[in-house]
Amino acid sequence: MSGFKFGQLLERSEICDRKKEISFLHKIVKSGGRVVVYGSRRFGKTTLVKSVVMEEFLEKEKKSLAIYADLFQLDSMEDISSRFRIGLEQALSKRAKVKTFFESLRNYLKHFRIEMTADPLSGAPSVSLSGQYKKDEKSLSDLFEALRNLSQEYKTLLILDEFQDIQNVDGLEARLRSEIQTLHNTAVILLGSKKHILQKIFHDESKPFYGFGIDLEIKAIAHEHWLPYMRERFSPCKITLEEDSVTDICQVMRDVPNSIQELCQWIALSGWQGHLNTESIHVHLAQLIENKSSRYFEKLAGLSVKEKKVVVAVARCEPVSSLTSAEFLHETHVSATATKATMLRLADHGLFDVTEDGYVITDPLFHLFLLKQFSKT
Repeated sequence: MSGFKFGQLLERSEICDRKKEISFLHKIVKSGGRVVVYGSRRFGKTTLVKSVVMEEFLEKEKKSLAIYADLFQLDSMEDISSRFRIGLEQALSKRAKVKTFFESLRNYLKHFRIEMTADPLSGAPSVSLSGQYKKDEKSLSDLFEALRNLSQEYKTLLILDEFQDIQNVDGLEARLRSEIQTLHNTAVILLGSKKHILQKIFHDESKPFYGFGIDLEIKAIAHEHWLPYMRERFSPCKITLEEDSVTDICQVMRDVPNSIQELCQWIALSGWQGHLNTESIHVHLAQLIENKSSRYFEKLAGLSVKEKKVVVAVARCEPVSSLTSAEFLHETHVSATATKATMLRLADHGLFDVTEDGYVITDPLFHLFLLKQFSKT
């Protein structure tokens, strides 16, 4: 039994529920299919795919390779080539313990210079790739060709995280679509957290990735699944709770799993004992917000005056369904044109999440901090 964890990859035993999502992803991977996994930030998408699906794929398939690359804040073709190469190197390093595997690599990577070293502390092998000459950097096409060659013998899985950030690089959408189309023996999982950008990439008929794969939305975890999970982890701390308390915690944290875990960990580490009710939950919540206030003040300090006005207005009005409504503009004290531009820019940066009901502050704790600091009297 483990406690509450947040802000990190969780092991399968540390995840609350998600059995259906994991089972679905396993079926996609086993069939060599394509899937787009999307959902709000801090909903555990990367944990599901990287810590569970990828690791179990490698365990079940003896001759397998899983390449994971994080495309967060991607900025150039050279950048994605570098990240893809690192992902491929890490995948190869996991299999390099087998001597015959390392020897066979040369049959599939004939145009690469392959080097293997050992970690000085753990002794674990590490594979590095470069051009035939050290200054010869391999292109994205070279790396995809290497993956195609490897997939002839090894069952392969490609995972690209924060996929929406490919829009930062001109021409990358068409380039990636062309390369991925040739991966006939490779399962592909694309993950993204900015739904409004992902819709442009996958739902616009004029875009290269239109109609790509099957969608899997990572939604909120049902409160009924949180109850046994919380009880088990609160038990050593001599803290008890019922379903209504679970509902309170989930609602105040807007059903964001990472934020739920953060509040629960704060309560568990506080030394407090007893039965959690609405009053005690809000006492702990106020303490947590106070503990994080310096971070949030720094975040506000990094915003322009105009951006700060818009952020505070969103906190007061969320969900904001119309960026140009009279009510919302009255709160921003900023022109309609400037408000809309600021909203879209900050949403692209991840400060806002676009839900079915409208724009909200992505971090529930930051939202509550803003309400406390800028409440109307």
